Amino acid sequence: MNYLKRKNVFQFFVVILLACSCCYSTTVVFSVTPYGLLVGTESGELPTYVGSFAGTKRTGPSVEKAIIIQHRLVVTSLNLADAEITQAGKPNYVFRYHFKTWIAAIEKKCPKDVSAYALTSLIEGESRTTFKDFDKFIAGRAFNRNTTPNPFIEYYVAGYQTATPVITRIYFKIDWDKHRLVGPSVERIHPDHDPRVNFAFLVAGRNEVGTQMQDKKSDAYKEMSRMIPQELPKLLSEQDLTLSEATNACLAVLRYETNHQKPLVAPPYAILTIPPLGMGSVTRSIYAH
Repeated sequence: MNYLKRKNVFQFFVVILLACSCCYSTTVVFSVTPYGLLVGTESGELPTYVGSFAGTKRTGPSVEKAIIIQHRLVVTSLNLADAEITQAGKPNYVFRYHFKTWIAAIEKKCPKDVSAYALTSLIEGESRTTFKDFDKFIAGRAFNRNTTPNPFIEYYVAGYQTATPVITRIYFKIDWDKHRLVGPSVERIHPDHDPRVNFAFLVAGRNEVGTQMQDKKSDAYKEMSRMIPQELPKLLSEQDLTLSEATNACLAVLRYETNHQKPLVAPPYAILTIPPLGMGSVTRSIYAH
């Protein structure tokens, strides 16, 4: 038997033995205003099960998708939020990941007054270590291609870098043909090439409304116009929003996605407000509907 055949037999063996329970988070909204940076999340989840977990039902607490770091920064998780992988013959999990626990451990490693870009670099390095063995899990079919989002893992860091509001993204994709996890890649979402640093409105993840609401003939525009008749014209013409207007706009997007993608997107909703540096701590407001 040559090496190539041995390798194929091994991969088939892994296919039989791996089982995975995952939970994916779905939608995050960001609004940058002259008065602060808002992050909006919802409480929907996409649980998936492979192998011996198939047929089970997730019973744990909802995933907390936005975590405050040092009272000044917010890290959100999109797509993979929880994962437990087992292998037959082994008494313990071969891999366990829970976003809230993982990011809390990273916060302990942060220097005092860590900047948004420094936190991004730290998450980049820690995520590379955490997911270093995922090639073999992908090759072993721990994840179902049809139900696994791609990008597979995403983090967004929101806060202020000195006086500038910034949003960065760290993400991994799956190369299904090569059975590889590709990343981490880092992207600066805001500010981009637009010289205006105090305006942005971004929707990440499950997002039917983002482009559609710009078309005044679309059903999305009509529905959003009913929910935020004062804010929508300002939003689409990229006028500065107050914190109250930005909150209403974020909630309207989350409610729209809930209406069209339930139960993947669902209340309650959380709006986290990050004030400019030196003007207080991050606040979190919960909206039941």
